Amino acid sequence: MAPRCLGPLPEAGAEYCNEYMESVGIKQFYGKCAWNMAGYPTKFGFGQPEDWSLLELQKSDFYEKGASTPKTSSIWVCIGVKPSNHYMPEAVLSRDGPMGTSGWIHMNQYLQASRRPQQGFKLAEVLVPYKRGDVFAVGDCNYGCIGEFQTGGPPDLSKMILPPVPKISYPGEEQAMHACVNLKIRNALEGGSNGCFGCLPCCQPKSMKATWWPWGAGMFATSLGPHDACFIVAANENKGSGFMVNWWYPAAIQKEIIETTKVDEMKDNCIGILIWHFVHHTPVNCWGRGPCVPCQCCPVC
Repeated sequence: MAPRCLGPLPEAGAEYCNEYMESVGIKQFYGKCAWNMAGYPTKFGFGQPEDWSLLELQKSDFYEKGASTPKTSSIWVCIGVKPSNHYMPEAVLSRDGPMGTSGWIHMNQYLQASRRPQQGFKLAEVLVPYKRGDVFAVGDCNYGCIGEFQTGGPPDLSKMILPPVPKISYPGEEQAMHACVNLKIRNALEGGSNGCFGCLPCCQPKSMKATWWPWGAGMFATSLGPHDACFIVAANENKGSGFMVNWWYPAAIQKEIIETTKVDEMKDNCIGILIWHFVHHTPVNCWGRGPCVPCQCCPVC
Protein backbone atom coordinates (compact mmCIF):
# COMPACT_ATOMS: atom_id res chain seq x y z
CA MET A 1 0.00 0.00 0.00
CA ALA A 2 3.06 2.27 0.26
CA PRO A 3 3.87 4.76 -2.54
CA ARG A 4 7.16 3.02 -3.41
CA CYS A 5 9.39 0.08 -2.52
CA LEU A 6 11.86 0.20 0.39
CA GLY A 7 10.25 3.22 2.02
CA PRO A 8 12.80 3.69 4.84
CA LEU A 9 15.75 3.93 2.41
CA PRO A 10 16.95 7.19 0.85
CA GLU A 11 15.42 8.12 -2.51
CA ALA A 12 18.51 7.10 -4.50
CA GLY A 13 18.55 3.57 -3.01
CA ALA A 14 14.83 2.98 -3.45
CA GLU A 15 14.93 4.25 -7.04
CA TYR A 16 17.90 2.02 -7.87
CA CYS A 17 16.03 -1.07 -6.61
CA ASN A 18 12.92 0.02 -8.50
CA GLU A 19 14.88 0.30 -11.75
CA TYR A 20 16.42 -3.13 -11.17
CA MET A 21 13.00 -4.75 -10.78
CA GLU A 22 11.78 -3.07 -13.95
CA SER A 23 14.87 -4.27 -15.84
CA VAL A 24 14.17 -7.92 -14.99
CA GLY A 25 10.47 -7.72 -15.83
CA ILE A 26 8.94 -7.38 -12.38
CA LYS A 27 5.72 -5.36 -12.61
CA GLN A 28 5.12 -3.10 -9.63
CA PHE A 29 1.89 -1.59 -8.30
CA TYR A 30 1.84 0.85 -5.38
CA GLY A 31 -0.91 2.57 -3.43
CA LYS A 32 -3.02 -0.61 -3.51
CA CYS A 33 -3.85 -3.25 -0.93
CA ALA A 34 -2.86 -6.81 -1.81
CA TRP A 35 -6.33 -8.27 -1.38
CA ASN A 36 -9.88 -7.75 -0.22
CA MET A 37 -12.96 -9.93 0.02
CA ALA A 38 -13.18 -10.13 -3.78
CA GLY A 39 -9.55 -11.12 -4.08
CA TYR A 40 -8.43 -8.02 -5.99
CA PRO A 41 -6.28 -5.02 -5.06
CA THR A 42 -8.05 -1.96 -3.68
CA LYS A 43 -7.13 1.32 -2.06
CA PHE A 44 -9.51 0.74 0.83
CA GLY A 45 -7.58 -1.70 2.99
CA PHE A 46 -9.10 -5.00 3.98
CA GLY A 47 -12.76 -5.81 3.43
CA GLN A 48 -15.37 -4.28 1.14
CA PRO A 49 -14.34 -1.30 -1.00
CA GLU A 50 -16.43 1.86 -0.76
CA ASP A 51 -16.99 2.02 -4.50
CA TRP A 52 -17.13 -1.16 -6.63
CA SER A 53 -16.48 0.86 -9.82
CA LEU A 54 -13.08 1.80 -8.42
CA LEU A 55 -12.46 -1.85 -7.65
CA GLU A 56 -13.12 -2.78 -11.30
CA LEU A 57 -10.79 -0.03 -12.49
CA GLN A 58 -7.98 -1.28 -10.27
CA LYS A 59 -8.72 -4.88 -11.22
CA SER A 60 -8.15 -3.89 -14.85
CA ASP A 61 -4.95 -2.00 -13.97
CA PHE A 62 -3.55 -4.93 -12.06
CA TYR A 63 -4.29 -7.80 -14.43
CA GLU A 64 -4.76 -6.41 -17.95
CA LYS A 65 -2.00 -3.86 -18.57
CA GLY A 66 -0.33 -6.32 -20.93
CA ALA A 67 -1.90 -9.08 -23.00
CA SER A 68 0.66 -11.52 -21.63
CA THR A 69 -0.24 -10.80 -18.00
CA PRO A 70 -2.29 -13.75 -16.72
CA LYS A 71 -4.67 -13.56 -13.81
CA THR A 72 -3.08 -15.13 -10.76
CA SER A 73 -4.55 -18.13 -8.99
CA SER A 74 -3.28 -16.92 -5.63
CA ILE A 75 -1.67 -13.88 -4.02
CA TRP A 76 1.27 -14.15 -1.63
CA VAL A 77 1.95 -11.32 0.81
CA CYS A 78 5.62 -11.19 1.80
CA ILE A 79 6.14 -7.82 3.47
CA GLY A 80 7.38 -6.59 6.83
CA VAL A 81 8.10 -8.55 9.96
CA LYS A 82 6.03 -10.27 12.61
CA PRO A 83 6.98 -11.68 16.04
CA SER A 84 7.10 -15.34 17.03
CA ASN A 85 7.25 -14.86 20.79
CA HIS A 86 4.32 -17.08 21.73
CA TYR A 87 6.52 -18.92 24.26
CA MET A 88 6.97 -15.75 26.33
CA PRO A 89 4.57 -14.72 29.12
CA GLU A 90 1.87 -12.24 28.17
CA ALA A 91 3.17 -9.73 30.73
CA VAL A 92 6.24 -8.89 28.64
CA LEU A 93 4.61 -8.78 25.20
CA SER A 94 3.61 -5.53 23.51
CA ARG A 95 0.14 -4.50 22.38
CA ASP A 96 1.59 -2.77 19.31
CA GLY A 97 4.91 -2.48 17.49
CA PRO A 98 6.59 -2.60 14.07
CA MET A 99 4.23 -2.99 11.09
CA GLY A 100 1.31 -2.46 13.46
CA THR A 101 1.71 -5.94 14.94
CA SER A 102 1.66 -6.91 18.61
CA GLY A 103 3.60 -9.54 20.55
CA TRP A 104 7.10 -8.00 20.68
CA ILE A 105 9.15 -8.45 23.86
CA HIS A 106 9.52 -5.24 25.84
CA MET A 107 13.07 -4.63 27.03
CA ASN A 108 14.64 -2.02 29.29
CA GLN A 109 17.83 -0.01 28.75
CA TYR A 110 19.88 -3.07 29.72
CA LEU A 111 18.07 -5.33 27.22
CA GLN A 112 16.38 -7.31 30.01
CA ALA A 113 12.95 -8.63 29.10
CA SER A 114 10.60 -6.27 30.94
CA ARG A 115 6.99 -5.97 31.93
CA ARG A 116 4.72 -4.04 29.60
CA PRO A 117 4.87 -0.34 30.60
CA GLN A 118 1.82 1.13 32.28
CA GLN A 119 0.02 4.31 31.31
CA GLY A 120 2.11 7.32 32.25
CA PHE A 121 5.49 5.70 31.67
CA LYS A 122 8.21 8.39 31.68
CA LEU A 123 11.64 8.46 30.08
CA ALA A 124 13.37 8.84 33.43
CA GLU A 125 12.10 5.43 34.52
CA VAL A 126 13.70 2.07 33.85
CA LEU A 127 11.25 -0.55 32.68
CA VAL A 128 10.67 -3.17 35.36
CA PRO A 129 12.55 -6.41 34.51
CA TYR A 130 10.50 -9.56 34.28
CA LYS A 131 11.07 -11.83 37.30
CA ARG A 132 14.70 -11.28 38.42
CA GLY A 133 15.87 -9.85 35.14
CA ASP A 134 17.49 -13.13 34.10
CA VAL A 135 16.07 -13.05 30.57
CA PHE A 136 17.51 -10.75 27.89
CA ALA A 137 15.85 -9.91 24.54
CA VAL A 138 18.03 -8.90 21.58
CA GLY A 139 17.53 -8.41 17.87
CA ASP A 140 14.35 -9.20 15.98
CA CYS A 141 12.31 -10.49 18.92
CA ASN A 142 12.36 -7.31 21.01
CA TYR A 143 10.22 -4.18 20.76
CA GLY A 144 13.10 -2.28 19.17
CA CYS A 145 12.85 1.05 20.97
CA ILE A 146 12.21 2.64 24.37
CA GLY A 147 10.19 5.80 24.77
CA GLU A 148 7.11 7.50 26.16
CA PHE A 149 5.04 6.59 23.09
CA GLN A 150 4.81 3.03 24.48
CA THR A 151 1.80 4.27 26.47
CA GLY A 152 -0.14 4.62 23.23
CA GLY A 153 -0.37 6.99 20.29
CA PRO A 154 2.10 7.69 17.51
CA PRO A 155 5.83 7.57 18.26
CA ASP A 156 7.48 10.80 19.34
CA LEU A 157 11.11 10.46 18.21
CA SER A 158 12.12 13.40 20.41
CA LYS A 159 11.01 11.54 23.56
CA MET A 160 12.96 8.34 23.33
CA ILE A 161 15.75 6.73 25.30
CA LEU A 162 16.34 4.39 22.37
CA PRO A 163 14.98 5.32 18.90
CA PRO A 164 13.64 2.48 16.72
CA VAL A 165 16.46 0.07 15.84
CA PRO A 166 16.18 -1.64 12.42
CA LYS A 167 15.47 -5.36 12.55
CA ILE A 168 18.55 -6.38 10.57
CA SER A 169 21.56 -8.51 11.43
CA TYR A 170 24.08 -5.88 12.52
CA PRO A 171 22.15 -4.38 15.47
CA GLY A 172 21.05 -7.89 16.46
CA GLU A 173 24.70 -8.93 16.86
CA GLU A 174 25.54 -5.63 18.56
CA GLN A 175 22.75 -6.09 21.10
CA ALA A 176 23.90 -9.66 21.71
CA MET A 177 27.34 -8.29 22.59
CA HIS A 178 25.75 -5.73 24.95
CA ALA A 179 23.69 -8.44 26.64
CA CYS A 180 26.74 -10.69 27.10
CA VAL A 181 28.67 -7.84 28.74
CA ASN A 182 25.73 -7.14 31.07
CA LEU A 183 25.47 -10.83 31.96
CA LYS A 184 29.15 -10.81 33.00
CA ILE A 185 28.67 -7.61 35.01
CA ARG A 186 25.53 -8.99 36.66
CA ASN A 187 27.30 -12.21 37.55
CA ALA A 188 30.26 -10.34 39.08
CA LEU A 189 27.99 -8.03 41.10
CA GLU A 190 26.19 -11.06 42.54
CA GLY A 191 29.44 -12.61 43.76
CA GLY A 192 30.20 -14.81 40.80
CA SER A 193 33.28 -14.91 38.63
CA ASN A 194 34.74 -11.57 37.61
CA GLY A 195 35.06 -12.87 34.07
CA CYS A 196 36.86 -10.43 31.82
CA PHE A 197 37.15 -7.95 34.69
CA GLY A 198 39.29 -10.26 36.83
CA CYS A 199 42.58 -8.95 35.47
CA LEU A 200 41.61 -5.31 36.08
CA PRO A 201 39.38 -5.25 39.16
CA CYS A 202 39.70 -1.47 39.42
CA CYS A 203 37.86 -1.17 36.10
CA GLN A 204 35.03 -3.49 37.07
CA PRO A 205 31.73 -1.65 36.42
CA LYS A 206 29.51 -0.98 39.42
CA SER A 207 26.32 -1.50 37.42
CA MET A 208 25.11 -2.85 34.09
CA LYS A 209 25.60 -0.69 31.02
CA ALA A 210 22.72 0.78 29.05
CA THR A 211 22.47 -0.22 25.42
CA TRP A 212 22.58 2.32 22.58
CA TRP A 213 21.61 2.82 18.95
CA PRO A 214 24.63 1.26 17.18
CA TRP A 215 26.14 3.20 14.30
CA GLY A 216 26.15 0.06 12.13
CA ALA A 217 22.34 -0.08 12.31
CA GLY A 218 22.38 2.59 9.62
CA MET A 219 24.05 0.32 7.05
CA PHE A 220 21.86 -1.62 4.61
CA ALA A 221 23.25 -4.04 2.03
CA THR A 222 20.24 -4.63 -0.22
CA SER A 223 20.67 -7.69 -2.42
CA LEU A 224 19.43 -7.63 -6.02
CA GLY A 225 20.33 -11.10 -7.18
CA PRO A 226 23.84 -12.57 -7.51
CA HIS A 227 25.26 -9.76 -9.67
CA ASP A 228 23.72 -6.57 -8.30
CA ALA A 229 23.13 -4.81 -4.99
CA CYS A 230 23.18 -1.39 -3.39
CA PHE A 231 24.74 -0.30 -0.12
CA ILE A 232 23.34 2.44 2.16
CA VAL A 233 25.21 4.10 5.04
CA ALA A 234 24.42 6.69 7.73
CA ALA A 235 20.68 5.97 7.85
CA ASN A 236 18.78 6.49 11.10
CA GLU A 237 15.19 6.34 12.33
CA ASN A 238 14.17 9.28 10.13
CA LYS A 239 12.52 8.24 6.86
CA GLY A 240 14.69 8.76 3.79
CA SER A 241 17.92 9.32 5.73
CA GLY A 242 21.29 7.93 4.66
CA PHE A 243 23.32 7.81 1.46
CA MET A 244 23.77 5.22 -1.29
CA VAL A 245 27.56 4.87 -1.55
CA ASN A 246 27.98 1.63 -3.50
CA TRP A 247 25.98 -0.18 -6.18
CA TRP A 248 26.04 -2.63 -9.13
CA TYR A 249 28.97 -5.09 -9.33
CA PRO A 250 31.08 -3.41 -6.60
CA ALA A 251 28.16 -3.73 -4.17
CA ALA A 252 27.55 -7.34 -5.21
CA ILE A 253 31.22 -8.13 -4.56
CA GLN A 254 30.99 -6.37 -1.21
CA LYS A 255 27.92 -8.44 -0.35
CA GLU A 256 29.79 -11.64 -1.24
CA ILE A 257 32.76 -10.63 0.95
CA ILE A 258 30.42 -9.92 3.87
CA GLU A 259 28.74 -13.31 3.49
CA THR A 260 32.00 -15.24 3.10
CA THR A 261 33.74 -13.62 6.07
CA LYS A 262 30.68 -13.95 8.32
CA VAL A 263 30.48 -17.68 7.57
CA ASP A 264 34.22 -17.87 8.26
CA GLU A 265 33.69 -16.22 11.64
CA MET A 266 30.89 -18.63 12.51
CA LYS A 267 33.32 -21.48 11.81
CA ASP A 268 35.76 -19.93 14.34
CA ASN A 269 38.35 -19.33 11.64
CA CYS A 270 41.00 -16.68 12.15
CA ILE A 271 40.29 -14.30 9.25
CA GLY A 272 36.55 -14.05 9.92
CA ILE A 273 37.08 -13.53 13.66
CA LEU A 274 39.69 -10.81 13.12
CA ILE A 275 37.41 -8.92 10.75
CA TRP A 276 34.10 -9.15 12.60
CA HIS A 277 35.31 -9.00 16.20
CA PHE A 278 36.52 -5.45 15.67
CA VAL A 279 33.38 -4.48 13.79
CA HIS A 280 31.46 -4.96 17.03
CA HIS A 281 34.25 -3.64 19.28
CA THR A 282 35.17 -0.44 17.47
CA PRO A 283 36.99 2.15 19.65
CA VAL A 284 34.72 4.96 18.37
CA ASN A 285 31.32 5.30 16.76
CA CYS A 286 31.72 6.32 13.13
CA TRP A 287 28.26 7.93 13.08
CA GLY A 288 24.98 7.51 14.88
CA ARG A 289 24.58 7.31 18.62
CA GLY A 290 26.46 5.66 21.43
CA PRO A 291 29.23 6.14 23.94
CA CYS A 292 32.74 7.02 22.87
CA VAL A 293 34.12 3.61 23.89
CA PRO A 294 31.69 0.79 23.00
CA CYS A 295 33.91 -1.84 24.62
CA GLN A 296 31.89 -1.21 27.83
CA CYS A 297 34.95 -1.67 30.07
CA CYS A 298 35.81 2.03 30.35
CA PRO A 299 34.51 3.45 33.68
CA VAL A 300 33.83 6.77 31.95
CA CYS A 301 31.14 5.12 29.82
